[in-house]
Amino acid sequence: MIDVADDVDIFLSDFAQTVTYSGGSIVGILDEGSIETAFVDSIQPTFKARTSELIAAARGTLITKSDGKIFKIVTMPPDDSTGLITVDLERQ
Repeated sequence: MIDVADDVDIFLSDFAQTVTYSGGSIVGILDEGSIETAFVDSIQPTFKARTSELIAAARGTLITKSDGKIFKIVTMPPDDSTGLITVDLERQ
């Protein structure tokens, strides 16, 4: 049987950074990359973290990277039981 928690730990240990928010800090992957939708390039930053840590943050919560960039959580999808959740962000 695959231990999802171990897989999540390995994934985050390789690629994650720590961000802070009003409730403390969260380890996750913040991607400031661009996406293409209907042949239009746009910037849609996302943050992926353990569901158990990120679920405490609500839409509208501000998170801050170590370089001082601030982002607002604009989506909070339901838990899909994978152990990770990805939220869309908006640069502040």
